Amino acid sequence: MNTIWTKGIPQTNLIFGLLSLLLVFGVDLYAVISNPDLSFFWFIMLIIFGVFAIFFYLENVVFCKKFANSTSKLDIWISLVIVIRNVLFLLNFIPIIQLFGLIGIVSVGWVIGLVYLFLIIARLNS
Repeated sequence: MNTIWTKGIPQTNLIFGLLSLLLVFGVDLYAVISNPDLSFFWFIMLIIFGVFAIFFYLENVVFCKKFANSTSKLDIWISLVIVIRNVLFLLNFIPIIQLFGLIGIVSVGWVIGLVYLFLIIARLNS
């Protein structure tokens, strides 16, 4: 049993997912209700949260089942990339810091995405 895919990654995604939910539909929604001029930023947060939800589903359902009964040296690297990516997503949900999160996604997010894609493809082929 591969604990990285059955416990580590799902727990990491769950923690970041809960924090994201609290920020997007708690703090951020309250800020938008208080100041409707911020709705543009909240819509950006919703889009980013949707992308996070896609990764959440893929990793916690699809890849978890696929990789549960095998191990690879790539698993730890995939896990590290997931944590870095989740931190970037989370930065996009924190008011004011959201601008730094957007800069992070634009400047390094695509590199992290390529590394993630390469690692997942390599893992599928191992």
